[in-house]
Formats: sequence, C-alpha cells, structure tokens
Amino acid sequence: ARAGKVAVPCSQSIENLRAIFDFLKPRAKVILLGPTPIFDPESNQRVKRLNVNLIELCKKQHVSYIGLFGLLRSDMEFKRKMAQNPKLVDFAPFYEKIAKHIMEEQSWWFS
Repeated sequence: ARAGKVAVPCSQSIENLRAIFDFLKPRAKVILLGPTPIFDPESNQRVKRLNVNLIELCKKQHVSYIGLFGLLRSDMEFKRKMAQNPKLVDFAPFYEKIAKHIMEEQSWWFS
C-alpha cells in the first residue's frame, strides 16, 4: 500500500497471474514462489490473503506453488531484520534457507 492505497488489488493480481500462466504453461514448466511477509501488520494481512488466493489459483491451474510467507513469518531472525529496517529487508542472509525450502518442496520436481 502506498499513501493508504493498495497499488494492485488482489483480484487484479490474480487475473494478471492467470494470464501469465495461460501464456507460459504451453511453453515451459511453471512454478510460483509466493510472497514474503512484510513488517506493516495491515499490509501483511493483505499479503496473507493474497498468499491464500495464489495457492488456490495454482491448484486450479496445476502450477506448483512454493510458499515463502509461512517460512519467513515464523523465522525470528527475519522478524528481527524487518523490525530493524521495515522498508528495506536484506534477503541475502535468507537465500540459503529459501533455496533449501525450494529444493525440499517436491511438488515441482517431476510433475
């Protein structure tokens, strides 16, 4: 949200992603990495709802979905980093954790 307004409504995000899937799926294997949590509680609730909608869309579209919201939301170090600088979280310390999570998610490997 910028200046109290949502930049792209959830419904528009889902429609945009559906169009991207329609274009990509005949051409390549598609996986989607979900959104990450953010510091602002109100915005974070919107991200959480978007995450749920993305999961539903991916199920309907038969696209592998790898959620990052729960993974990072429960990470104490990530929470600490968000609290230190809510506008600019350095994801570099979490790349290894994210990569491991992606590699352990078997839904996209051979489907």
